[in-house]
Amino acid sequence: MPEAHDTPAPVRIATFLNVPHLNPAIIFFISISQFQEFEFLKRQLDMKPTNSFEAKFQRDLNRIIDSDRNTRKRGLQKLVEDIPWNSVTKSKDSNEEFSSFAGNTLFRLLLGTIADPVEKCRELTLTLLQKIISLPNENIGSVELIVELTKKLTHRVGEQPFPEPAEELRLQIVDILLSIQLYIEKNCLNGPEVLSILSFMLEAISKALNDNFPAVKRSCAELVRNISITSPHSVRLHLKSLLKGLAVNILHQHAKTRVLTLQALGQIITCASQAEYESVMAESIIPIFSRLLPDRSVTVKLELAQQAKNILINRWQLYRSTQSYIVAVDLELITILLLLSGEDTGSEIAIAATESLQEVSASWDSSLQTDSEHTTPNINITDGELELQKSSVTCTIDTPKDISTYESSSHRIHQLIQANFKDLSSLFIRGIEEWTTENKTRYLRGFSKLIEYGEESVLPLLPLILTVLGQQIRQDSDSAVRVAGEQCCVSVGQQAGASQVLEVLLPRLLGEVPGGDTSSQRTCAARLLTHTLMGFPLYRQHVKQHDYQHLSQHVDQHVNELENEIGIEQPLQSVESSEDAVESVERIASALSDTALYEFREVVLREAALLLVRALHNTYPKESCQSESVQKSILLALLYLTGKPPGEEDIVHDVAAKELRTFAVLVAHNMPSNANSIATTEEEAVKRLLQTHFQHLVGRILHTQLTTASDPEALRALNPRWEAKSSGKAAFEALIRNSASAAWAYHALVLPVFCNQVQPPVKPAAGSAEANMQSYAAQRGEEVLPNTVSESVDVRLALLALLEGLIRSAASDWQSGSYLAASAESIVKEMVVPNLVWRIGRVESTVRKVALAMAYGVLKAGALKPEQLVKTASELVPLIVSNLDDMESTPRQIACLCLTVLFERLRGGFGDSAVREVYPKLIARLDDSNDAVRISVCGTLQMFLQCAHKSCFTGTVIDYMLDQLFIHLDDPDPNIQQAVYPVIVVAANAVDKALVLRKAESSKSSHRSSALCNRLIVEVQGFEILEDSTE
Repeated sequence: MPEAHDTPAPVRIATFLNVPHLNPAIIFFISISQFQEFEFLKRQLDMKPTNSFEAKFQRDLNRIIDSDRNTRKRGLQKLVEDIPWNSVTKSKDSNEEFSSFAGNTLFRLLLGTIADPVEKCRELTLTLLQKIISLPNENIGSVELIVELTKKLTHRVGEQPFPEPAEELRLQIVDILLSIQLYIEKNCLNGPEVLSILSFMLEAISKALNDNFPAVKRSCAELVRNISITSPHSVRLHLKSLLKGLAVNILHQHAKTRVLTLQALGQIITCASQAEYESVMAESIIPIFSRLLPDRSVTVKLELAQQAKNILINRWQLYRSTQSYIVAVDLELITILLLLSGEDTGSEIAIAATESLQEVSASWDSSLQTDSEHTTPNINITDGELELQKSSVTCTIDTPKDISTYESSSHRIHQLIQANFKDLSSLFIRGIEEWTTENKTRYLRGFSKLIEYGEESVLPLLPLILTVLGQQIRQDSDSAVRVAGEQCCVSVGQQAGASQVLEVLLPRLLGEVPGGDTSSQRTCAARLLTHTLMGFPLYRQHVKQHDYQHLSQHVDQHVNELENEIGIEQPLQSVESSEDAVESVERIASALSDTALYEFREVVLREAALLLVRALHNTYPKESCQSESVQKSILLALLYLTGKPPGEEDIVHDVAAKELRTFAVLVAHNMPSNANSIATTEEEAVKRLLQTHFQHLVGRILHTQLTTASDPEALRALNPRWEAKSSGKAAFEALIRNSASAAWAYHALVLPVFCNQVQPPVKPAAGSAEANMQSYAAQRGEEVLPNTVSESVDVRLALLALLEGLIRSAASDWQSGSYLAASAESIVKEMVVPNLVWRIGRVESTVRKVALAMAYGVLKAGALKPEQLVKTASELVPLIVSNLDDMESTPRQIACLCLTVLFERLRGGFGDSAVREVYPKLIARLDDSNDAVRISVCGTLQMFLQCAHKSCFTGTVIDYMLDQLFIHLDDPDPNIQQAVYPVIVVAANAVDKALVLRKAESSKSSHRSSALCNRLIVEVQGFEILEDSTE
């Protein structure tokens, strides 16, 4: 039984099998519908072979139409192997015969085996057809045969599911179609038949593009690309179906497939009519190109840049011929090129995209723009995160009308971008506002390129651009987005310049925009200014280059030659110090010195302000160091940033302190001065710089115009009324700690601040509700303080601690010590004494401790003159003595040290009543739980026994004291014994020697060792016993 075939009602022409000289080309399977072809073949039976190739391969041709599959396969295999495909064309005589055999006899026969049920037979058939089509003969078959072949081939791949199940054979079919297209192109065939061939191909290819086999996708894309070049009209009829298939393949995993698909897309869009161009680009091409921007393959991105360039150049040539103008989708393609040029600087992709932009700009001229002026409408900024001041900006962008004067391709790019800057900016801003990090980063990098090319076109849109960038450089943004946004800010500074940027950002930084005085908006303004600031020097260089190039166009060639001959340099480098730079630095520094900025204590704002300070003196080192006003402003800002109010645990303060030292060293090396006067350490540099501007800094922190020469009454009334977390208090503390010597030099201005701030609150009136509440709370052991009082306590404690450190620093500096002596009395009477009074509360306990430390510092330094000490002793001594019973050991020890100094300096100045009141409290400290206190009080007792006439100690006083001293002379701790021993010696010499000797004799029997008693007796009697018989 014959095998089943695709054609219905198969009929075998068996009557011709025994005919002599049978032409094999007529024996094959036909359908009833192919009756006319059957009649033609029947007429061939009586003809003898007229071709040597037909006679030679007659047997193999007979095998092709045999009913046995293996026979057909052997016949096709033999034809593939035995036909001399390469050598036959070398003989001119055989070309005609071989063309007739291959392009007519064999070609017709193979048409019937394209749909053979055996896959191998179909494969060999397609191989033979490929070889026939690829022959370099001009007369391979007729156009009708090619049409028939195209129909049969396209039928195998033009439906889904594909009639041809084997993917390798579908690839062969598409390759044959590609060869047919090349054959038509090579031989310049045309006419209705050719159009039908191309139509069949395109219709089938639109389906074959969906093939899962990547090689088929690539061949289909290549075929579409070739037909788009040779027959745009045919492609236009199938444009939408082809785009649909290509759009699916553009995201294929194989880079080679994506590249060929891109090439097909780039070519297919040239076939669109002018009416279809915009819609096709907007709906298909631009979205497809946008999907390839994140592609990881360098080859794909290079091809993307190439196709975007080709489309633009092609359309602009068409616009020029039809007197049309650039449309929105053209700007989308420019955006894609800018995005690719924004890749890593120096990368192959960025270089290729820039070169494509240069070629595109070379084919552009101003005639392609619309006749209307490019003006930006009124821009109302209403962004909530960084609402830059609402401004109405209308600016006409001058589009160059004559590009012949610009020979450099980079100038062409600048002109192209400037002419379309507003529309391009809107496209980039839309991309920047996307939610994905990758897209934001890519569009920000491209936006930086756009700004670089835009130059002065940036100015009308500057508020909007800064608003958008402010949202991208926030701290909560991704690091890649933030870095890209910061680079955009640098580009803005480079193109817009300092004056324009400062007009927009400084009011926001200062909170002068209505409704915009918030921490977040000030933070954004500081960050924007930090990074745009870095582009300001580049702006000055760019302006000079532009001015020079503009001027050089009008200079005679002979003048240029003369300049080169005598060596005149072109002024392309920016001047390091200029009036514009100084003015910009002063404006920024002045804004940073606004103390209201630091009332916001959010860490992000303080960090942004610190980075702005650093960027300012790093970008303009000479301008920052040589201008006193700038120095003062930067110092004030750094003091506010260095100050650390309670509760702030971030690192901004430490970094600001380091930045203060860096700036001080920078100023020391840039200021003209004697080499010997340059500070050797960072700390020394800070002290000198702060001392230079101390009075100005104190005045700004205190918000006063008073100086040391002002009225004393006005100075005494100086009271900033700080709260515990006040930024002014923190800055004041930072100033005093870093320049203690300068603070003493201006003590007339500084000490009133301490005095007014450390005064304790006034007690409530006796019997009042507040007084009763505090009394009951104290009895219950509770601490109940109004908020205002607790705030006051914190401020007092902080400033008292600061003043105590200031006093200690004066003790080690003779010059500061002289200032301390001049103000010691007021310090003790007005600041120490009021804070030694006992008050409830743990904080008040700490206040007393610090006040004691201050008193000890003043007394130990000897700052109080004797007459001043006598005046203050009546108030000071009782308060210090009262602290001998404090719950904490530290106040008790400091009180002992203070009394030691007082008793020593007021020797002989105390009376009988004073001695009798003080001695029990001193003796009680011998039994203190803290050994340091016990040792300290021994020193106090030595001075105490000499502070009054000996008659004041007679009787019970000296008797009780000696009893207690001899008890502790036998203390288990040798250190206590050694501390008590000199006290008893002083008692004997200053008060009553006989009583001491009697007490010593009586104590010898009760002590564990009589050695110290014997030693004491000897020392008191004034002679030495050579041998102690009692031991």
